[in-house]
Amino acid sequence: MAIYFKGMNVQERSILTKAMALSGDKLIFSDIEGFKIDKHSSGGLGDKTSLILAPLLACLGRKIPMV
Repeated sequence: MAIYFKGMNVQERSILTKAMALSGDKLIFSDIEGFKIDKHSSGGLGDKTSLILAPLLACLGRKIPMV
């Protein structure tokens, strides 16, 4: 929200994105066969979309390693 209201230029967004990508542990799902789908939460008051979408796609045979 702070970025939305205060703004960030392209360089600032790039540095932030790289720092986030390089932080923490990385989960590798290469041992899971098939096409994998990742559904990110957009934040806000709750992520009702993922609660419906993930099981629906799983029923269709898609792999959704949500953690």
